[in-house]
Order: sequence, then structure tokens, then C-alpha cells
Amino acid sequence: DAKESIIGKDAFCVKCIYNWIDLNTFRPKDRAELKVKYGFKPDQFIVLGVSATWSEAKGIRVFHELADILSPEQQIVLVGNSEALENKPLNITYLPATDNLVQLADMYAMADVYVNPTVQETFGKTTAEALSCGTPVVAYNGTATPELIGRDGQCGYLIDGLDAKDYADKILEIFHGGVDLYSINCRARADSMFNMQTNLKEYLKLFDLFANCLHKQENNE
Repeated sequence: DAKESIIGKDAFCVKCIYNWIDLNTFRPKDRAELKVKYGFKPDQFIVLGVSATWSEAKGIRVFHELADILSPEQQIVLVGNSEALENKPLNITYLPATDNLVQLADMYAMADVYVNPTVQETFGKTTAEALSCGTPVVAYNGTATPELIGRDGQCGYLIDGLDAKDYADKILEIFHGGVDLYSINCRARADSMFNMQTNLKEYLKLFDLFANCLHKQENNE
């Protein structure tokens, strides 16, 4: 906790202001329509992963093991550079990385669950983008991820470790329960945490607080 750290104990203010997401671009859309648009069946359950480049640190092993656990009803789709991978299971769809934000948002909105097993996250932008699109997340329980999706199970689930079976259990829970149970909560959480206008106002409040603090110090000298 920042307040208990060496810096926090001497700081006049410790406040968390999250990065913001373009909530107009990253938003819920018609899942079935998007699945058809990108070559999938309208009722196919899409398990999505996104990374600039896929590697062990980004959790590629978990996805490859999931490919052996999940049934054909659950289609794994990985977006990102995968050229360096020696092993590519045939039942995983690999799509290239994209700089097109609309297309990327379509991927998140198309998915029924977003999986993020990476152990190297600071903020976790892909997780925030998935939530903004109304897509629940199953992710590694570490770094900033628990703050983003919460621990109450309304927006997804946290996994202690990198055992693919544990990820599969929660993916299947969403599969059997239906993504609609989570979507509204995911978008509402994104609206409350990643809204640009709201978070900019929080920065301005913080700057005003800092300025007032300096002013008081100057007057006391």
C-alpha cells in the first residue's frame, strides 16, 4: 500500500488516479454481429488474449495449455505478434497485432471472456479496455489487476498462479452462466474508473491541493 511505504509516510497526499480509456471507442457492441464479421460463428464462445508480442512472460503457455483443456465450443483467439512462437496449436486462432483502435475494440467487444495471465503488468491497459467493452476478465491475481476487475466476481475472476486448469474453471463458469451476467457490471466499473473527464478533474483537484499546500508553507516562513 502506497500510504504505508517510505514515500507515503512523508507525503502530504497519496491518491490513485487511473489511466483513462477512450470509452466512446472501447464500448459494448453486438457480439454475434462482430463474430460473423471476423469469420466466427455467431454463437461461438470467444476466449480472447491480447499482447503486443506473445511470450512466456505474457502467459502464452497458459493459452497453449488451455487449448488442450477447452472444447471446440470455446475458441481461443490471440491478437498480437506470434512469429517467434515455435509451437502454435491448430485450435488457436492467431491474429496479427493491430494499431487500428476500432478493430482492436471490436476484438474486445466480440469476446465472451478476456484472459490475461501475464505476471508483468503495471496498469493493465488491455484489461481496462476489455472491461470498457463489457467483457469479463479472468486474470492473474497480481500487480494492478485486482484493482481493475475487483474481487467480488461481478466483472470476472482472479487466479492465484499460472495453472491453466484454474483459468479454465473460471472461463467455463462464464461460459455456462452467460456473459450477460457480467457485461453491465464491467461497463459500469469502466465508466466509474477510466472516464477521461472525471480523472482529469481529479488531477486538477490534486494540483489545487498541492498549490494550496505550498502557499501555506510560504506564508509560514
